[in-house]
Amino acid sequence: MQLDSQEIFRYPFLYFSEPGYMDLTDMELTNLREYFNRGGFAMFDDFRGRALQNLQYQMKRVFPEREMFKLDLSNPVWKTFYDIDSLEMPPPYMNNDSGTPTFWGMKDDKGHLILIANADNDFGEFWEWVDRGEMPFRPAAQSVRFGINYLVYAMTH
Repeated sequence: MQLDSQEIFRYPFLYFSEPGYMDLTDMELTNLREYFNRGGFAMFDDFRGRALQNLQYQMKRVFPEREMFKLDLSNPVWKTFYDIDSLEMPPPYMNNDSGTPTFWGMKDDKGHLILIANADNDFGEFWEWVDRGEMPFRPAAQSVRFGINYLVYAMTH
């Protein structure tokens, strides 16, 4: 699906993989802004290191008046369905030299999250291989809990 297409408005939840390479066109910026303004939600996943800076820059282009901020345990998304009591979520990478995983958000005018970014992590990697036993079970199961909380939050706020 292309971000400059009207098709994005058919989906309440968008998943972005490797957004560190994202360079939004004017039409994609316009569409994404409208998507969020209509109540859409996005999850950004599978990026490391300096890619967070690019994502923050791109979202600043979508909403110049807003900032992405680091999420902590006080955010209601962590209690939406599962009770997430720690944000220590090891990434699936064998050799993670990019830093400690962190979670970032951006709010709408009502104070509700419109996006979550899993920096220095890759939940999609856990989800892709969880049924084959190729990922450690505990972090894979925890990544599913995080994802369900994201989805339930997006559908109820």
